[in-house]
Amino acid sequence: MAQNVRRIIYLICVSVGVVLLISYCFYNNLLGMIPASGVGVFAFILERRRLIEKDRRTYRLQFETFLGAMDISVRAGYSLPNSMIYATGHVSEMYGDKGLLIKKLHEIENSLGVGRKLGEELVRIGNELKLEEISDFGSVIDIMSKSGGNTSEVIEGTAENISKRIQIEDEIDVMITGKKLETYIMLAMPFLIIIYLRVVNKGYMDALYEGVFGRIFMTAALGLIGVALFISKKIIGRLL
Repeated sequence: MAQNVRRIIYLICVSVGVVLLISYCFYNNLLGMIPASGVGVFAFILERRRLIEKDRRTYRLQFETFLGAMDISVRAGYSLPNSMIYATGHVSEMYGDKGLLIKKLHEIENSLGVGRKLGEELVRIGNELKLEEISDFGSVIDIMSKSGGNTSEVIEGTAENISKRIQIEDEIDVMITGKKLETYIMLAMPFLIIIYLRVVNKGYMDALYEGVFGRIFMTAALGLIGVALFISKKIIGRLL
């Protein structure tokens, strides 16, 4: 709960910062906060999505560690519930107990003591965290517990396949990181140029903040930056 509150406060601060920056760079008065507020809301949404994606990558990394530990413990002769407990403890030692995935794994650990099924619980937290890797692994565990089979081989094969999928996605993410950086630099340049001109040559841009034409021109410039952001995100999305 406290983490969610801190995140909301951070997102609000980001939105307010964006609104103030746009008001200063493109309108030079507080009334500029009115049109800039729409951009602030957009910044709130984008930053929230970025944080969710960052959380998702963290959960996937932790789950990959969990899979490796569970695979080792199953091959050592542990039962599925005991392997799950061992793997959860291993992940806790590596990453601490504050992460949401760790808390969910501890929930499963506690639920096993009251007769819940491991596969169904894994599917549940996979759906809650929107991680297909966890849901798929839970489905395999659930099917195996009903139909039987070589537990060690099934766990090992499933863990290997999911780990490969995670590694491929990580490699793709690394490939597009450079494109994302280029996008951020491109979007930051107009703001940096405007701030530089206003600081170094005071009064140089006054004409753009006075009169109807100046305000329309700056609003159009802001709109072009928004279009550039939209196009860049579409391009990066197709790369994924």
